[in-house]
Amino acid sequence: EDRCQPIHGEILLWQLSKVMATEKNIQVVCRMLELITAVAGAVYTLARRSASRLLPCVIERLATKQAKPAACQALLSLAEACSAWWLVSSIRETAIGHKNPKVTSESLLFVVMLLDEFSISSLRLHDTVQLAACGCDHRDAQVRDTALQLLVALRKAAGALLLESPILAE
Repeated sequence: EDRCQPIHGEILLWQLSKVMATEKNIQVVCRMLELITAVAGAVYTLARRSASRLLPCVIERLATKQAKPAACQALLSLAEACSAWWLVSSIRETAIGHKNPKVTSESLLFVVMLLDEFSISSLRLHDTVQLAACGCDHRDAQVRDTALQLLVALRKAAGALLLESPILAE
């Protein structure tokens, strides 16, 4: 069997979170993101606690052109291992308060991609709409445009139900 024990995955992700926060070399960061993808696929259960340690670093790498594909793949594998709705909720907590608007914008674009990959049934509509609403209130125009793209993608996926959401009424 090619699956490893959950404790091994936890130890690897814990060590990666410590190293990844300080690493500046993009090639090394890309390899670390590939390792996160491999660990998330190899461990049959992955604790959200372990994944949440990595999320700020991985989300920050979405704004780096060279590391974005690897970061997206790592986030997708974490969504498969820990659930997509949890990842959207964690992205909302991390990305909306980020000081770099490019990170926030790329995070919203990733949620659009996540919506395409997993469908609306695996995401919590409330959290996703709340993320888009926070993006619409952002000071940066690029973030507001990306939040609008997310709302359009949500409208396509959820239909007219989205327009009746109390969050949008606010």
